[in-house]
This record gives sequence, C-alpha cells and structure tokens, in this order.
Amino acid sequence: MSDPVRWGVLGTARFALNRWLPSFTQTPGVEGVAIASRDLDRARSAAAKFGFETAYGSYEALLADPAVEAVYIPLPNGLHAVWALEAIAAGKHVLVEKPAWPSAEDGRRVADAVASRGVRVMEAFMIRHHARWKRIVELIAEGAIGAVTHLSGSFCFTLDDAANFRWDPALAGGALADVGCYPVNAARLVFGSEPVRVEGVSTDSHGVGVDSSFEGTLHFEKGTATFRCSFEAAYEQSLTVKGEAGEISLNLPFICRDEPVLITVHAAGKPGREERIPLGDQYVDEIAHFNACVRDASRPLWPGEDGVSSAAVLDALRASAKAGGPVKV
Repeated sequence: MSDPVRWGVLGTARFALNRWLPSFTQTPGVEGVAIASRDLDRARSAAAKFGFETAYGSYEALLADPAVEAVYIPLPNGLHAVWALEAIAAGKHVLVEKPAWPSAEDGRRVADAVASRGVRVMEAFMIRHHARWKRIVELIAEGAIGAVTHLSGSFCFTLDDAANFRWDPALAGGALADVGCYPVNAARLVFGSEPVRVEGVSTDSHGVGVDSSFEGTLHFEKGTATFRCSFEAAYEQSLTVKGEAGEISLNLPFICRDEPVLITVHAAGKPGREERIPLGDQYVDEIAHFNACVRDASRPLWPGEDGVSSAAVLDALRASAKAGGPVKV
C-alpha cells in the first residue's frame, strides 16, 4: 500500500467543518497535517477536533510547511484562484471547492501555472463522484430514455444572513455561483458537451451587486437545459432529464441527506421503475479519487481545466443577463 497523502486545509469555513472534514476523517489513505485560519484559535479548535497535527494562523505558513502535499481550499469563491495559485507555486496539489474559478480568465491562469509545476488540481464537484450520478450516466449511455433532449433543474434555499459572504460581489457571491453551478454542471455532464449559447435572467433584490435569484437556459447542439436558483425561496433541489423515449428524475440530485436516494426511470411504453442508490458519502468518494491521482500521478476525472469550461458558461450567463439577450459561450 502507498503512503497516505498528507493534507492541509486553508480556512475553517462552516462547510468544511460540517461536511468535508467529517468525511475526510473517514477516507482511507489520508493524513491530516495542518489546518490554517486567519483566527489561530479557530485553526487550533478544528485541528484538535479532526485530528490534524498542526494549526497555523496564516495560509502562507501552511503552504510553507514541507510536510503538506495536498491542500483543500474551501474559501469564498473570490479567493479560490488567488490561493490555488499560491499553493501551486509552493508545489502543492490542490482540491478547490466549486465553483473553482471566479471567471474563466482566472481558471486559465491557474491552468498555465499547473502546466509549469506538474501538480494535480481538481474542482471539488462531489456529485460527479457519487454512485447516483454514475448510474444516470450509465442509463443514458445504455439508451434507457433515448437521446437526451432536455434537462431541467433547480437548487434554491433561503439566505437570511445579510453579512454572509455569498452577498459580497468582491468575493464572487450570488445564487448562480453558489447553487446555480450545480444544475449547470449537471447539464454539461448529461449532454457530454459544452453549450453553444446561453440566456440568463438575474434578480438583485437586495441591490448589493450579486444575484439573489437566477434563471437560465443552456442551448446545446442537440438539446437544451433550463434551471433556476435562488437565495430567496424555500429549500428545493430537483432534476429531470428528458429523452426521445422517456425521462429520468432524481430526488436528491445535489445534496444527499438521510433519506433514500431514488432514480426514477419512465421509458416510453413501459411502466415507470425506481432504482434505490446507496446513500454513500460523495465527499469520501471525491477525496479518495483525488488521493489516488496524487499517488499514481494520474489525471483527475474532472481536472481544473473542466472548471475553466464551467466558469466560461457562468461568465456567459452573467453576460446574457446584463445584455438582456443570448450570448455565445
């Protein structure tokens, strides 16, 4: 067996503390070396709770630690590229939360840095590693619903905290970046290609410079995808994929909770059927995959370059909302 990959974590974001780090402790082949925070007490508390060896009061100090091989970046969106570049310059492998890059231009700068340093960089889109999404891709490849013609999805919740970083344009906030990226990513996965043009409608009900709600349409060569996302709606996550001969729906497309994960397949001329998918832990799956890429020098299934393509779609959607019409990707 290979030696465990020695990890560091930049930041003590609530998401990291509540979701990613608990899964990290359950992932084989990892070793927690260091956690850094601008607040050293928070770093110490997190390091003690999750069994990391060292706490640092700055991100720079962690990146200077030669014992750290790979870093996880759960910082606000606007800081992803900045600290990914710093980590790459320090020779670290990087797993960066979604959406990986504030813009496609930021992503291309990171891709150039990766090419010169030879490290692994991956966007942490955990859904692509879970059995439910692997099964959906299999069903489509098997022709269970014929050629895909349309995807519809939504991801909404209520964000009441006016001080939350998601409302800050300087940190690349907004509903599109935070939760709209999920159905956009799912559409790119299902169609197996990039959209050729997009249309978007944005609402900034707080007047703070970020979208509180967003609706969009992605036009692919052989179909379309529509989605809505919001910080001002009741919690909802939904996804349906329609084909020429049926449709597939998924009850928990993005965030798995404790309830059963169900894929429902309605094929033309046949009774609908349900497939129950093991709940699993999509964060463990994500970390284990990246771990393997670090150890055997293989290319991640969804490398940082895929994040550039995703960012280009989000860029185009914002441009469309601003222009009030379709925009090519």
